[in-house]
Amino acid sequence: MSRYRTLDAIEVQGKTALVRVDHNVPLDDGKVRSDLRIRRSIPTIRSILDRGGKAVLLTHLGRPKGKPDPEFSVAPVARHLEHLMGHPVQFVPAVTGDDVRRAVDSLSAGEILYLENVRYEPGEQTNDPDLARTLASYADFYVNDAFGTCHRAHASVVGVTAHLPSVAGQLVRAELLYVKELLANPRSPFVAVIGGIKISDKIPLMRNLMSRVTTFLVGGGAAYSFLAESGLSVGGSPVEPDLVGVVSEIRAEAKQAGVEIVLPEDHLVIGVDGDKGRSWVVDESIPEDASAVDLGPRSAVRYAQAIERAAEVVLFGPMGVFEWGDPFSRGTEAVVRAMARCSGITVVGGGDSSRAVLAAGVESSIDHISTGGGAFLEILGTGILPGVEALVAAPTEI
Repeated sequence: MSRYRTLDAIEVQGKTALVRVDHNVPLDDGKVRSDLRIRRSIPTIRSILDRGGKAVLLTHLGRPKGKPDPEFSVAPVARHLEHLMGHPVQFVPAVTGDDVRRAVDSLSAGEILYLENVRYEPGEQTNDPDLARTLASYADFYVNDAFGTCHRAHASVVGVTAHLPSVAGQLVRAELLYVKELLANPRSPFVAVIGGIKISDKIPLMRNLMSRVTTFLVGGGAAYSFLAESGLSVGGSPVEPDLVGVVSEIRAEAKQAGVEIVLPEDHLVIGVDGDKGRSWVVDESIPEDASAVDLGPRSAVRYAQAIERAAEVVLFGPMGVFEWGDPFSRGTEAVVRAMARCSGITVVGGGDSSRAVLAAGVESSIDHISTGGGAFLEILGTGILPGVEALVAAPTEI
């Protein structure tokens, strides 16, 4: 992993920091439903303020398609941050323009300015150099504390680093240290739980972990490409047919490495008509008129037992459509509760995995919950994140 500078390396007294946070959080009727990402960003913001700096915060929220959309305004997020910190947060409903410039110029030491959704700007996702220069002009240095967007080469993640001394915030540093520890010092038995809808985005991860893990527990939609490749009937369950050859290769690589791949032996299914009101449990072979939506009870117990015995466990994705609630959440809940009981190191890979942990109420029993699902997969699969590489290449002088 490339060497990057951290916030501790910057003299912040009297200076303005442009801080890219990842406050892309779920909202219900204008209220924040889950604030994990916001809470995890507060130590970096406080560090800047406590050391006499000024903080200009920038985040995205949802997919507003490069133009203002009231549904994706970050104003409620700014209010929630103010509540959590017990500290005034100024908000300006724009990302560029005269109002932003005046608000930035009027900031005093120890103050926070929160800008509108950066994805209101059409140049954000295309890494437009003009937008990057404008954003950089607001500050003396840049802090990337948005681990969840570090796999995106966007203007507010990569582009600004060409114009400002740039460092990692405390959240990004903590995430990268956990990744480094997982890769450099794996503990045995090391169990990787592979879930989610698709197996295609987990293949690089499985290959990179092959020399480190003891067992892959595969569930969710990801399991059914494996089961289909072995010749079992999977009914209408999600399968990526173009990956059958790749799945065969993964099986062969695991066998050679002495790594066990565990697949569901029973399943909770619904009819292919999608009627959630009718579900039942079947053994290995799934009828043509059914589709798997969760682990069956025997598989849930088997997976939980393997997790509890582990010295290290990492979770990448739920075991089914846990968001539908009971009974469809039982497999995922069995896995996350087993992680909470495990005496080894437990790490959750962000995204739906973290939402499942929060839904089960076991957050405090997990050693590390990543704030970035895609970024966590990317760095464990390839070892490279554009947002981190950009920090390494950034100017060093303020």
